[in-house]
Amino acid sequence: MPLSHSVLALFGYYVAEGNAQKRFIIISNRHRVIRRNIEAALNELGLPFLVRPSSDYQVSSVALRSLLAKLCGCKAACKRLPEFWPDLSDLSLGVLLRAYFDGDGTVGSCGEVIATTASEDLASDLAYALKRLGIHARLRKRWRRATNTAHAGGLYFDVVISGQTDLRRYVEHVGFDHPEKRARLEGLMHRRANTNVDVVALDPATLRALRVDVGLSRRALARLSG
Repeated sequence: MPLSHSVLALFGYYVAEGNAQKRFIIISNRHRVIRRNIEAALNELGLPFLVRPSSDYQVSSVALRSLLAKLCGCKAACKRLPEFWPDLSDLSLGVLLRAYFDGDGTVGSCGEVIATTASEDLASDLAYALKRLGIHARLRKRWRRATNTAHAGGLYFDVVISGQTDLRRYVEHVGFDHPEKRARLEGLMHRRANTNVDVVALDPATLRALRVDVGLSRRALARLSG
């Protein structure tokens, strides 16, 4: 199988939002841009597919199912990046990661990029792959209670990219095809870049004590603060 950028993206979409059944794979995504990319990859490979009433893609290829299940895992808790990722060029690795984050990534209100996975192996793979591109990601684990089900919940792993340097490297080397996620990240980074004053929260009593210690009146402090 030739590893064009479209095919690499298909691997990323599968890792993020796919699963392997006995004789076919399912990939779920409802965004028009990502759906167009998924269909382009399947058409490039000459693989027929059907769209379920749920909007999920079903690809009834035993060969593709076996390949993706072997290289990337069958279900969420067993997912990992394909074992060949260390051999990819930086450009191709960026394509693979972009597709993954287009599916599973979110942009937080403080501008951080976060991906949450049930697979500790995948979280580790993502951190190493991002580090290869000069991007530091923090890993944190948390218990997430299931909703709308009798299942008690489980342990999940967050892959978190934050800080101006790492976010800029993420934009440069990975980025998003998902237009809303891309616009949100760029907008938050632009806002942060134009903030040249650091704000530190102080309670009134602490502020008053500091003011008295340095011998400033309230009027003098206000004048110094602009």
